Amino acid sequence: MGTDQALHLYPPPFTEQGADIAAVSRRPVPVHESWSVAQEFRRQLGPG
Repeated sequence: MGTDQALHLYPPPFTEQGADIAAVSRRPVPVHESWSVAQEFRRQLGPG
């Protein structure tokens, strides 16, 4: 994995479906994609 990539986990580990980290899908994605997904989760979940 390059320095311009991040590890994408699906379903996210903070969900009930993603609780078993051994069962989630893992793949490298561009850092900007990972950042965008994280910001969208933050927007949907709200502050705090």
